Amino acid sequence: MAEQQPKHKEDLSRMQAAYGAKMVGKLKQLKMAIFGLDGLGVETAKNLLLTGPGAVAVHDDTVVTAADLGVNFYCRASDVGERTRSAACSDELRSINPNVNFSILTGAVTPEVLGNFNVVIFTDDRPQSELVAHSDWCHANNVTFIYATATGLFGTVFTDFGEQHEVFDKTGEAERHFPIESIYVSETSGLVEIVLDSDEIKLLDDDDHVSISNVEGMDGINGAMVQIKVDPKNKRRLVVQKSFARVNADAAWEEKGDGAAFATLVKSLSAYSAGGIVKTVKVPEFFDYLPFGKSLEAPVFCENHIDFSKQYMFGMGFDNLHA
Repeated sequence: MAEQQPKHKEDLSRMQAAYGAKMVGKLKQLKMAIFGLDGLGVETAKNLLLTGPGAVAVHDDTVVTAADLGVNFYCRASDVGERTRSAACSDELRSINPNVNFSILTGAVTPEVLGNFNVVIFTDDRPQSELVAHSDWCHANNVTFIYATATGLFGTVFTDFGEQHEVFDKTGEAERHFPIESIYVSETSGLVEIVLDSDEIKLLDDDDHVSISNVEGMDGINGAMVQIKVDPKNKRRLVVQKSFARVNADAAWEEKGDGAAFATLVKSLSAYSAGGIVKTVKVPEFFDYLPFGKSLEAPVFCENHIDFSKQYMFGMGFDNLHA
């Protein structure tokens, strides 16, 4: 289906530095399709091609009208009434990134078409019942479904990444290191407390995971990874809630015990002497998403600064646009 194009040598060093090699590897395996090439759709296609996934396909059989010239920057006056949006945009889109397999889809959008992709994005105006049907099929077949629309000042985006979607870097922040001042078992809580030797304003957050290394004394604690809570009265004091271990550097971390179990371990070690570093560790998290139809029945809105009651008003408005 995808049109093979000559490959140009890619320098991925900057992208890997920004996103990480794991994410770049996943990106290069993605096959994505955009349905709808109005203003939002063509901008989405352009940006995805610049990012460089494995393959991108576009679909829009609508014949270009004069109105398209104001929102689609690839349509020309000569295209009006003569070419579909897909055909009018194809040459410009294909030239953006020769390392992406680019293709045009035509005809009905069927499960057979959707099944060729990892991610499908709908940006066109189509009946809500059709969107729900496509979403249900995608959810059942592990295809990411995204629906977005823009109506002037306001817009909406719906995402369904399926069940047990892995987020391996929730914040995108670089790893951080902090020197240790002391480690001990608190007589009050009975849990291990790690005090940092740092005056930084932004330290760590509740439920962060950190590894422990370079500690002198306390033989056996180096190499441990723990989940912490931050003492609200002293941001430099971390209270260990859980501990984790792995068999080698390439293996996944596995929970070893709760805070009390880790405290028992620390009590069996020699006393803390000096030094030590805690380093933040990225731990994968898994999330379950609902398909479009079920989300319409019980919508969940992202946090923002809009009054909560207005979120429902906007949701109802966009819902009725495609009813």
